[in-house]
Amino acid sequence: MNILKILLPFLYRVAKSVGTTVITPVLEKSAVKTLAMDSPIILSMSRLIAVGFAGVMLKHFWHGGINGWPDATLGIATVLALPVMNAIQRANPDEVVALTRVLLARIGTPEPSKFDDHRSD
Repeated sequence: MNILKILLPFLYRVAKSVGTTVITPVLEKSAVKTLAMDSPIILSMSRLIAVGFAGVMLKHFWHGGINGWPDATLGIATVLALPVMNAIQRANPDEVVALTRVLLARIGTPEPSKFDDHRSD
């Protein structure tokens, strides 16, 4: 009984610190969103989705391995999801729109083929 009185507070502190460490990556970082709610803990849905997707990808890679560049690229994008979301949340809306336009312009304008005669088939 005496050891239980010593062990119980220790286990409580360990569980509390582990729980805080686990939940920290998915907490909302925006002060405006946090102050708008009447709750001590606000979870960010985008962060929750990114962490969940990372867990699914980790399970897939663990069981099936990385099978080429598509899997590796998806893994890299998953790892970079949270830092990119942090950067976009802190950026000016005009900067985000400009970045989106640049990315879409690079994706949307492929080089024409030298075999293309510009006739419809």
